[in-house]
Amino acid sequence: MQIETNLYQRQSGAITNFDQQLPPTHAALGQATLKNPCLFDFLSLGDEAHERELEKGLVAHIEKFLLELGEGFAFLGRQYHLQVEEQDFCIDLLFYHIKLGSFIVIT
Repeated sequence: MQIETNLYQRQSGAITNFDQQLPPTHAALGQATLKNPCLFDFLSLGDEAHERELEKGLVAHIEKFLLELGEGFAFLGRQYHLQVEEQDFCIDLLFYHIKLGSFIVIT
C-alpha cells in the first residue's frame, strides 16, 4: 500500500509552522514525522464532504489514520474543550506525539 500511495514522495513534506513555534531540535523532528499530503482515501468521502463528516470518518477509522500519520502519534480525543483565561475553545482532534513530547492540534 505504501508503494502504491507513493509514501517515499510524501514523506516529510508537510507545510508547518514548526520553525517559528518550536525549538530547533523539536522543529526538525516534527517536520521529519509528517507526510504531505496525508491520504484520506480510506474514508470514501466525496469531494463535497463537510468538516464534520471528515471528523466522524477519521474517528471511525482512527487506527488507519494513526498509521497514515506515522509513528509516535497517540489519539487523545475529539471536540476537546479548552479554556484559556475567559475564552472557551473546542479542538476538533487532539493528538500527542510521543517522540516530540508535544500536542498536535487539528482544528
